[in-house]
Amino acid sequence: MADAAAPGLAAPPPTDPSAKQPREEHADNPRLGVAWLVFGLAIMSIQDVIMKLLAGDYAVHQMVFARGLVALPILLVIVRFDGGWGRLRPKRPGWVWLRGLLGLACYTAYYIALAVLPLAEAVTLFFANPLIVTALAAPVLGERVGWRRWGAVLTGFAGVALILQPGARSLEPAMLLGLAAAAFYAASILITRSLSRTEAGSTMAFHMMLVFFLGSIASGLTIGDGRFAADGADGAAGSFDYLLRAWVWPTPWDAALMAATGVIGGIGFYALTQAYRLAPSSSVAPFEFTMLPWALVWGFVFFAETPGAGALAGMALVIGAGLYILRREDAGGAPVVRGPKPWRFRA
Repeated sequence: MADAAAPGLAAPPPTDPSAKQPREEHADNPRLGVAWLVFGLAIMSIQDVIMKLLAGDYAVHQMVFARGLVALPILLVIVRFDGGWGRLRPKRPGWVWLRGLLGLACYTAYYIALAVLPLAEAVTLFFANPLIVTALAAPVLGERVGWRRWGAVLTGFAGVALILQPGARSLEPAMLLGLAAAAFYAASILITRSLSRTEAGSTMAFHMMLVFFLGSIASGLTIGDGRFAADGADGAAGSFDYLLRAWVWPTPWDAALMAATGVIGGIGFYALTQAYRLAPSSSVAPFEFTMLPWALVWGFVFFAETPGAGALAGMALVIGAGLYILRREDAGGAPVVRGPKPWRFRA
């Protein structure tokens, strides 16, 4: 199909139209991209529950270390069956590792917010990211976003606002961390899309998890002794206690839960990477909102967080907006129209 060259890449050489061409892995496929995203978010929601359950006893970087210890071998198996060991070496390592660093910053901020805020509230703050992705999709990726899709995304964000109910209480610093996580995640999504024509999903997922693992080791060596943690004499749990707490040996049950986050993380990161490789970011991003129903359900089941009428109305808006985006994709029956010339990403 006719398409603009991916950012930072030269256009492919002409080919014989009569020759049978293999199907491109990175071809725009909104339906499959959305399916990968919904699946990835569903299992990642379970990881959020585990991280929140253990947040009172362990440092966030200790849990990221344990997750990486389990997830990296799983991702190695995925790489092996997704094209062979040659895919361990990225073609554009600078951008692949920048994506990993953005992911590390994103999830560290998000997990700290998650430890302090109600589960659904932390998730809704994180969902500022589809708006950021949509706003930047045109200048960065050259994707044209029509007014109907803008309307659907804004409607979804209005639903997020209904769930969050801003102004109902004083500002908690963790709320700002949730918004920062959204910005970091949006930037990593844009890089994922720009890398989609040169890097396999398994390559990007493995290197992101590797950055997480190495970053957790560095954090453990520098602040893992708890020297910067509050003494807790007043019994108050600050927003950054989860980051500064000392590493301790987990109980067998807690160790099993940490290992479970590794299995979830390995599969989940691959699924989310595939989602943004296989479809335009402006089409996939609104379906990030499907995490909200999971957050509301798990918040009630595990933390006795009961959603009010506003939260239920907001969830309906979010789901409706996402379904409308998919309907627009199906009705169009054509590739995404490219917009202005994108900014150039170079390794």
